[in-house]
Amino acid sequence: MNLPHERTEPAQVETIADLEEEALSLQRKNKALEGELFTAQRELRRARRNPGYRIANGISRALKTVSRLIKNGNARPIQVYRPSQASPNGSVPDPSSRELKTRLRALATAVESVFFTSATHRNWLLHKGLGHTPARQLCFSNEQIKVAIGADFFGVPDKPFAKHKGPPAFAHQQLIVIHCDDPGPLWPSLKGRFWPHQRILLHGKNIAPTIRPDEQGADFAFYAAPPRQWLDPRHAYLPLFAPWKTSRQRLTTALPGGDPWPKISIVTPSFNQGRFITDTFESVLRQNYPSFEYLVLDGGSTDETCSILDRYRPRLAYSCSQKDDGQADAINKGFARITGEIMAWLNSDDQYAPDALMHVARAFDLFPEADIVVGGCGLLETSGLTRIHHSALPLGKIVPLPLSQLLDLENCWLKGDFFYQPEVFWRRRIWEAAGPRVQDDLYYCFDYELWVRMAQAGAKIVHVPDLLALYRVHPGQKTYGRDLPYLPELKRVKAQHGPSATRNEPLAKA
Repeated sequence: MNLPHERTEPAQVETIADLEEEALSLQRKNKALEGELFTAQRELRRARRNPGYRIANGISRALKTVSRLIKNGNARPIQVYRPSQASPNGSVPDPSSRELKTRLRALATAVESVFFTSATHRNWLLHKGLGHTPARQLCFSNEQIKVAIGADFFGVPDKPFAKHKGPPAFAHQQLIVIHCDDPGPLWPSLKGRFWPHQRILLHGKNIAPTIRPDEQGADFAFYAAPPRQWLDPRHAYLPLFAPWKTSRQRLTTALPGGDPWPKISIVTPSFNQGRFITDTFESVLRQNYPSFEYLVLDGGSTDETCSILDRYRPRLAYSCSQKDDGQADAINKGFARITGEIMAWLNSDDQYAPDALMHVARAFDLFPEADIVVGGCGLLETSGLTRIHHSALPLGKIVPLPLSQLLDLENCWLKGDFFYQPEVFWRRRIWEAAGPRVQDDLYYCFDYELWVRMAQAGAKIVHVPDLLALYRVHPGQKTYGRDLPYLPELKRVKAQHGPSATRNEPLAKA
């Protein structure tokens, strides 16, 4: 309103009217946006009530958490809670018996960490039954398992649970929960990995434990401590923080089931790799494995290899330094002298991971039908261990070595669906069945050609989650660089064996 002595010009009146109209327009737009926001929030609330959204969102958060834990050693402990399935209306029926619920309540106050071997709906219900007392509860999907085994989940931790702030390890878990109707891909490999302090809970519709449990109900079986056959063979002296440790520095003379440890024969061909060969020797001789023989065949090196080899001769089953016809020739000469039932070769610039031989022997014991065992292989570069590679073979499951996929260079072999040579161990029976030699007229691909022949001989293979070997990447190796000098040989091997290839089952993703 204007005062009596004020005068308003027509132009001012028009400007005021325009501003008032613009203000009304903005108010209308604001109300429309508020309506759209309300609708979006309502739809979001509806989506969040949908089980599918909760599952996808939970998996996404869990994967991000696991990745952060592995990249950042001091990240907060992992907590992964989600079902893999739910009823269509979103309700959560609980089929657990009264006895199982009672057992869960007792465990909730007794344990601080829990590991579920699979991400099933029933496991999620049991997690809720345990409450939020446990500091850590892990429930791995297949994708999370791939991340976990890359972080050496089954290694031996060097810190107790109370002080450990990095990625969790299996030895830290105090309660292991297995849903017998869907135990997950790790369960076949867990027997032989348990530690004395761990409790084991089996649950599901069909509980038929092969070893008598301490407590059993209609839908569960509970072990207050692992059966002797399931204990990790290192339990007598590792991990360092464990209350049960002793001064023992070697594995016992027998497998947990009572059978003797199988003899493992390892051959190292060598030529002018003196700067790396000490690490190779030590990685084998420090395995603390009770029954192995190590043979080194040097091709007449002119660097410091011979002087290093002289220091290690007393600890080797056989060694020589003389001119040969190449790497494949040295390997054949070495294998002609071995006496073990499990075989492998390790090049003079590669290494075995700690406890690799123990893991291999346990795998052959757990999977007696397997002819070949593979695990993880770390890539060791100048900057250190850069990544851990696992094949696309299923974990903990015996499958035929797929010949057709081996011969599919572009879609399988060159994409990394298979394994690195240092991580491969095999039984003598498949070596003899495939032809007891490596093809010495090949320069690059005699290992690949051997795998093809083993597949043709009907080899069965099992993939275990352990890191078994370290493959060194450096400019001096034959296959270094962006170019693929071995590709012509690969194609030559494929041409030799392709016509006789038969289609096997597709290579399953781990």
